[in-house]
Amino acid sequence: MAQGYKSDGPGSGNGRDFDPNRTRGPPVQGNKTGGGPPSAPYNLMCQVTSQKEATVSWTLPSGQPIASVNCQLFELQEDSWIKIVEKNFGGGTQSVRATTGGPLGQYAVQVRADNQYGTGKPADIRLG
Repeated sequence: MAQGYKSDGPGSGNGRDFDPNRTRGPPVQGNKTGGGPPSAPYNLMCQVTSQKEATVSWTLPSGQPIASVNCQLFELQEDSWIKIVEKNFGGGTQSVRATTGGPLGQYAVQVRADNQYGTGKPADIRLG
């Protein structure tokens, strides 16, 4: 089976870089006053569906409308991430199905939201 993504429905969860204390301090789930790139998607979750396939879901930041969602699949090596595939989805996309060429634990998905002001910061989650 070819490696890549297929869009699915919404979900929530916890990603590798998720900070449960994000509700403290200044707002982080939106844009700067006057516009700016969106914050990183949050609540990343990975649901394993087979040895080489998983569904990754997230919550999009609020604020300006999201124009598109960029997803990248990486193979994890000892000291680097090798990009396998990259694909853009519609602005309302909140999950993808990732199909890998090997065991899920060797892969990660990175997600970014785009709006009229630019590309937001990435959020990533390791599969498996």
